[in-house]
Amino acid sequence: MVDAHRLEPTSAGPGRGTVYEAWERFVQGEDHVPAVRPMVAISWHRCREQYRVDPLLTGAPVAVEETEHTPEHDVVFTELGFRAATMAQEVGNLGGVATVTDATGRILAEWGDQATLTRAADANLAPWFCWSESASGTNGMGTALEAHGPVLIRGAEHWCRAFHNWVCAGIAVRDVVTRDPIAVLNISCWRSQLPASTAGWLANAATKTQCRLKTHARDSDPSWSRRTRRPGPGRGWRSPRWTPPARS
Repeated sequence: MVDAHRLEPTSAGPGRGTVYEAWERFVQGEDHVPAVRPMVAISWHRCREQYRVDPLLTGAPVAVEETEHTPEHDVVFTELGFRAATMAQEVGNLGGVATVTDATGRILAEWGDQATLTRAADANLAPWFCWSESASGTNGMGTALEAHGPVLIRGAEHWCRAFHNWVCAGIAVRDVVTRDPIAVLNISCWRSQLPASTAGWLANAATKTQCRLKTHARDSDPSWSRRTRRPGPGRGWRSPRWTPPARS
């Protein structure tokens, strides 16, 4: 995992100021935003040019449909839910919420302080709403689905102005063979900074979930380790997509 135990430093400015001014220029069509971190600028480009997300969107849209999940995905959702639930009180004390999404960015569950959950609901930061970049712009959950490693999105780095009062950090758990995202674990705080331990906690939760997923894959399919072994130099072998065995 790239940069597994640290979050990239945030852009210059306290969330508004320099970054907010860059956001204003960018949504009006300007491309040169040197004050913005490359990861965020690339995400903004996706939101504006590829996904065409309205920067004045006031809340995340309802998830279009419920996607089908494999038993392996359920292992990930359960493990991340356990991790989030054990941190619920600490996250709540920070005035934050912890969320778990599926690969489409649809929030499956959330935990946290009731007052913050109520405030989060105003932006549809709640179960059954979609927080992929294509639906809600740059944010901790959606951008984590696009990145490898932990992601921090602070204040005006969010693509949609309605989310500029939030600070979000997320990390995706990926398929052990295809590296496609399966789920995201995210922490969001309202008008407050995340503690320095956030990156380590997210990385630890993702690593332990990934290990459990690998164990489940090995137990379910004895050929899994052979098919996921890295090829030797010059062999040109590619790992196929792992398919769970048929149930009897």
